[in-house]
Amino acid sequence: MSGVQITICAAILIFMVLCSGCTTAPGKVTEVNSTSTVASTTVATVSPTPGNNVIPQNITVIPTPFVGVSSGEINLHFMDLAFGGGNVYLERFPASTLQNNFPTTISISNGNPDDIKIVEGFVGEFNDLSASTRLSENVKEGVTGQIQIKFVPPDGLSAIDLSAPSIDKAAQSSGWLNKEFKTGGVTNAKVKDKTIYISSDLDGAERKHFILLGLLFELGFKGSTMKYQDSIFFDGGTDVTSLSKLDSKAVQIMYGLGLWNGMTVEDVKKRVLVTSS
Repeated sequence: MSGVQITICAAILIFMVLCSGCTTAPGKVTEVNSTSTVASTTVATVSPTPGNNVIPQNITVIPTPFVGVSSGEINLHFMDLAFGGGNVYLERFPASTLQNNFPTTISISNGNPDDIKIVEGFVGEFNDLSASTRLSENVKEGVTGQIQIKFVPPDGLSAIDLSAPSIDKAAQSSGWLNKEFKTGGVTNAKVKDKTIYISSDLDGAERKHFILLGLLFELGFKGSTMKYQDSIFFDGGTDVTSLSKLDSKAVQIMYGLGLWNGMTVEDVKKRVLVTSS
């Protein structure tokens, strides 16, 4: 073999050795960082596996933004509920005073234990929202409450005449409106003076819905809304069983310290619909 050939072979051998150093030895796994950084936010790139309880560190959690409502929307919702039933005066239970510091009592007739729990839950929520009037947490069975809930069969419900004067003069409240709640032509409940009559055929969400709606009507919320479907006051709705955030704000306004029973629409507007310049 000539000298030139020997030189070429040696060069080839050296090139092969250098290239072999760039490959990874069999069986060796390259360690990869499980997170990747984009700007200042670290985002996990490895999907969780069963049994893996390790929480990745340094992960920025972006909360779902809360979609709020303006104070104007809250005030208008309140006005719809307070005066949407055709009443021209604010009709709410009077605030407790030093002379009248006894909470308003509620009783249930022909109900069941679940009905009592529903009312007790509402009482607790109302008392948390109200800065004035209080409801008794002792929900009674029978007809002794200042607000009475009576479950009656559909034929008995249809026989209740809302236009006739109440037999119990003490239960009458001047200016309080009566109300019939109907869905698809079927009467589900009636409110007359201080008594809420509910069809005993109702159950589940509908039963709870009309218990709460009747109580709220007695407490002065005579109107409804056609805008907010999550509101318990949504016109035609029967499946909402709790106060929405807007509803809760309306209760806070109604039973705050700035309003009282008998105020006119204009009086309330001056105190509630205040716009800042």
